[in-house]
Amino acid sequence: MNRRYRILAGLLLGAVAAGTGAAYAIQRSMKGERAYLAEQAAAPELEESGSEEGFESEGSVTMSNSHFQVAGLTDLGKRRANNQDSFKMGKVSLANQDLVLAVVCDGMGGHAGGEVASQIATDLIWNLVSKHQSDDPKGLYQAMAQALERADSAIEQRASKDPDLRGMGTTAVLAAIGRDSYIHCHLGDSRLYHVRNGKVIYQTKDHSVVRFLVEEGIITSAEAKDHPYRSQLTSSLGGGPNANRLTIEPKWDDTGTPHREWKTGDWLLLCSDGLNSELEDDEICSILERSSSPKEASEALRGKVLETDARDNVTMVVALKK
Repeated sequence: MNRRYRILAGLLLGAVAAGTGAAYAIQRSMKGERAYLAEQAAAPELEESGSEEGFESEGSVTMSNSHFQVAGLTDLGKRRANNQDSFKMGKVSLANQDLVLAVVCDGMGGHAGGEVASQIATDLIWNLVSKHQSDDPKGLYQAMAQALERADSAIEQRASKDPDLRGMGTTAVLAAIGRDSYIHCHLGDSRLYHVRNGKVIYQTKDHSVVRFLVEEGIITSAEAKDHPYRSQLTSSLGGGPNANRLTIEPKWDDTGTPHREWKTGDWLLLCSDGLNSELEDDEICSILERSSSPKEASEALRGKVLETDARDNVTMVVALKK
C-alpha cells in the first residue's frame, strides 16, 4: 500500500472511530519564502462602540480608524438550539502600534460543551495576546501561537473537572490587523479570507478530512460540501484524550506566511464554517465587493446564509482597508 492510501486509510478509520472528530492530523511541509517583515506605522486612535477591553460576541460591533473599518457579528442560524460560536475584537496596542485584535471560535461537544470551549478559547487568546509587547512581528505571531496552546490546555483542564464537558473542543482563527498588514493563524476549519478586486487572493486551509480528500483528488470541492466527513477535524483546541494533534498554521516561514500586506480596497473575513459551508467563495466575494462597509457586508452575508438551510451558527469579523 503506498503512502497516499496508508494516510487515507488512517484518516477514514480515525474518523469512524472518533465519531465527531478525526483522530489523525495531517501536517504537510510547505516551501518556505522570505516572510514579509516591513514595519507598519502607528495607526491613529480607534473609535469603537464596545469596551476598550474588547467587545464580545453579543449582537454586533463596529470599529474604525482613518485606515480601516471592522465589524463583527454572530447568529444562531436556523437549526441549532444554542450558539457554540464566539468572537471577540477590540483595540490593542502592540509593538508600539494600535491594532485591532479579532478572534473567532467555533465550539463542539455536547449541548453545553461547545459554548464553554469556544468562550474559554476566545477570552484566553484575546487576553494573552493583547498583553504581548514586542516590536518584532515574528514575536507577535509566536505569542498568538502560544495563546492557542494555552487555550488547548485550559479547555482540557476544565473538561477534566466536569463529566458533562468531556470531549469539548473548538476551532479558532485570529488576526492582529494593522494599517498596512495583518498577522494571523488558525486551527480547525474556521477560516480567514483575503479578498481583492472581487477575488480571493489568500485563504487559510482547513484542518479537516475533506481537505485532504480534495487535495488528493479523491473528491471535488463541490462534493466536500455535503460529504459525510465534512465535520471531521484534524486539529482542534481540546477534544478529549483521543483528540487531534495541535496543528497551528500557517507556520512563520510557510509559503502562506502569517504576516501579510493588505492594500486599499482589500477585505479581510474571519469566519466560522457556518458561513462558508453554506456560501460559495464567489458568493462571499460578490457580497463583499457590493458592500460599502464591513457592517453592511457582515449583515448581507448573514442574510444570505439565512436564505439557505443555515445548518450551523454563523460568526464573522469583516475588515475593509480604506
